[in-house]
Amino acid sequence: MAVATRKLPWHMADSPHPGEIIQKLLDLHRMSNADLARALDIHRQNITDYISGKSVPGLSRLIEISRIFDVSLSVFGDPEVERDRLDKELRMLPPEQSEFFLAQIRQAAKQVKKIGKVPKDKDG
Repeated sequence: MAVATRKLPWHMADSPHPGEIIQKLLDLHRMSNADLARALDIHRQNITDYISGKSVPGLSRLIEISRIFDVSLSVFGDPEVERDRLDKELRMLPPEQSEFFLAQIRQAAKQVKKIGKVPKDKDG
């Protein structure tokens, strides 16, 4: 009997799942799941679930992760693809926070459109 799997929005041909990106960032920075969990003040199992695809970090968590690793939010995917999900999450935030996050998303979208891909750091 086949088990049905839930496909997440990021499961597209050329878009890695956020968990894959988190794993690459952890490897690049030589951090463990526990290190990132401590930095985010969450349980290590949450990080394991993100990496495995069992759960997906929300917008606020992705922003925290992008700040910890000093990367653009755009590394987690094209903001246009996730517009509906982001809109729902932004509506739950206070107006000043949602405007701040919207500005970051718009800036990332412009950057991706301008160069046609997610920018890499100078060393990569």
